[in-house]
Amino acid sequence: MRNERGALHVAVVAGVTVAAMAMVVLLGIVMPLTDPAVGSEAAGAPLAYTEQQVDGRKITIREGCFTCHTRTVRDAVGDEPYGPMSLPGDYFNEAPGLMGLDRVGPDLTCIGDRQGDVDALVKHLRNPGSVRAGSTMPSYAYLSSSELRAVATYLTALTCGEAE
Repeated sequence: MRNERGALHVAVVAGVTVAAMAMVVLLGIVMPLTDPAVGSEAAGAPLAYTEQQVDGRKITIREGCFTCHTRTVRDAVGDEPYGPMSLPGDYFNEAPGLMGLDRVGPDLTCIGDRQGDVDALVKHLRNPGSVRAGSTMPSYAYLSSSELRAVATYLTALTCGEAE
């Protein structure tokens, strides 16, 4: 025989489970469907990379640069130092998408608009502290000159029309 306490315990567990499932459905399915951006056309134009830029992109993926320098669609709130709000079209035809894990360094989405000098980027990649005092970015001096140039050439191709 069950006492009242056992029945109450089962009812509480069942109620909490149903409430949690309802919250998951609300936050995971219903709320995203109400976002006006869902189903809208992506703004921007796909980037066409040269062979050197493709090599640079591969190196940035291999080196994990996207871990600290995310390239993700984001709101501008709190990201003013990193440039304007990202738009979904800024990543059109990007595969794999470099979502990143953390925002330690600047978002690189439009870095080519802010820094179009390949030589300056190579210098920064080789010794970040010499360009930006107190930089926490590691040195990539162990990469060959051609690899550093490929990365810098790729980064300068990441434009969004900020400079226009």
